[in-house]
Amino acid sequence: MKHSVLLDTSFLVRLLNDEDKLHENALSYYKYFLENDIVLKVVTHFTVSDRIKADACLCRSELY
Repeated sequence: MKHSVLLDTSFLVRLLNDEDKLHENALSYYKYFLENDIVLKVVTHFTVSDRIKADACLCRSELY
């Protein structure tokens, strides 16, 4: 069984904002999820309402 995690809006905002005090924390979790093949799930509303930032967030090459 594959593990998955639901990423809430605050996680995505912190991941996108490199000036946020918890950005590095969010980035570390994000890398962990990717390295361990953990499925990332997001709320569709966030993805639609802030599509450009969400797309950047979910693109592995943008954060590595």
